[in-house]
Amino acid sequence: MKAEILHEGITHGAQVSLLNGRAISLCGKSFAERTFKEKMFHGSVNCPDCKHAKRRGRF
Repeated sequence: MKAEILHEGITHGAQVSLLNGRAISLCGKSFAERTFKEKMFHGSVNCPDCKHAKRRGRF
């Protein structure tokens, strides 16, 4: 499921797995379950690599 996640103060665009809770961001970083928070209200992504991937049409 597509989501915006918050990890260490940085917002990433990501695909979150419903099966195991892992997330893979647009910039290629993977996050284990319980190491990030899904944002309730969608805003803007502030990770520069995720922004670049979003502009290139990956999300």
